[in-house]
Amino acid sequence: MTIDTAAALVLVVDDSADAAESLALVLELEGFRTLTAHDGRSALDRIGQERPDAVLLDLGLPDLDGVEVGRRIRALADGDGILIVALSGHGGQDDLAATRAAGFDAHLVKPVDPGRIVALLGAPRGPAADPGTPIAATWSKTR
Repeated sequence: MTIDTAAALVLVVDDSADAAESLALVLELEGFRTLTAHDGRSALDRIGQERPDAVLLDLGLPDLDGVEVGRRIRALADGDGILIVALSGHGGQDDLAATRAAGFDAHLVKPVDPGRIVALLGAPRGPAADPGTPIAATWSKTR
């Protein structure tokens, strides 16, 4: 499964409003529709109002950390259909293990070239996806 860029809605979640808005602008220039949120609770509220196709999620959020937000997204009735990508300055082995266990599709370590994000958003997902993508970590889903 790939995300159709022309119709895809991407939620960018980062406690830095400038970072979230800048990335959203880059994605819009690439043809994506975007939403932004600056904390975990707001992100979950946005997902409840408008189901995004993908969520780019900072891990160091001020209320709920990004790993918990990712877990809650996966627990939603249609949560398995949402691409979840950690986009964080945290990239140690414990961070990678936590995002993988929470059901994230990939974990990118900042700073990230926006082109890599765009490529990941359009990459095939599911059991047939190539898990060897050399980003920080990308996992093939078997759900």
